[in-house]
Amino acid sequence: MADKSDKLGHDPLAWLGGSLADPAADAKRTAIKVAKPPVERRASRGRRKTDAPALNVELLEQSFALLAPQAEELVRRFYDALFEQYPQVKPMFANTSQAEQEKKLLAALQLVINSLRKPAALNKALAQLGAKHQGYGAVAEHYTAVGSTLLDVMADMAGEHWTPEVHQAWNEALQAISESMLKAYTKQEPTTMAASKKDMEAELNSGSAGAMDDLQVMQQILEHAPINIMLADAEENIIFVNARAREALTDLESQLVKYLPGFKASEVL
Repeated sequence: MADKSDKLGHDPLAWLGGSLADPAADAKRTAIKVAKPPVERRASRGRRKTDAPALNVELLEQSFALLAPQAEELVRRFYDALFEQYPQVKPMFANTSQAEQEKKLLAALQLVINSLRKPAALNKALAQLGAKHQGYGAVAEHYTAVGSTLLDVMADMAGEHWTPEVHQAWNEALQAISESMLKAYTKQEPTTMAASKKDMEAELNSGSAGAMDDLQVMQQILEHAPINIMLADAEENIIFVNARAREALTDLESQLVKYLPGFKASEVL
């Protein structure tokens, strides 16, 4: 297998365009076969060429069910392979543990599978995940690394059940997931900040729209920063907790309550 580091190039979805295995070579394998209903085929013929391919929901569900008994091993092997093949992504996980990330990945996979027949709910969940990952600093190339590694690990664990049909189904699903999450990214426009504290105070006192815009931009930067950020006023009252910090507090709530009786992450602010 070629060195995966070569795939982090200019085409962020290059791994999705790779050739599939020869169906004839797998004809005698024990395969998961699901015939698409005629209505899906008619819908497929009626789609514009620019539309994304319809996902093979039944095949995705059945192939994931096949791997489900080994789900914990799957996510563990995924992160082992990801960090070995793409060491440049390690800094993104500096504030968490691999065990914690494995739980999150498994939950995300289960969410996707459980929501395949509820596209509106799935798109909403993916948009939320996309916004969070933008805050973590994830870029298109990282989605490439994740998708490529996940396909390889799933194929290895599924063995003879990983047919060309299954490979194509997951190819298309991961492409759709990546595109949906990346669409949720917001464009950060450059803005001119006040030259000094005195200038900023003057703008605030005058109700300047420019000053308010600057504050909103700063808030968004802090909100989506890939590190935990909490701010307090002069009286030591917490006035701001960003997304990463809220997530950390929620994950640690069961431990913090031992030292801070009655502690609830949702009531920090």
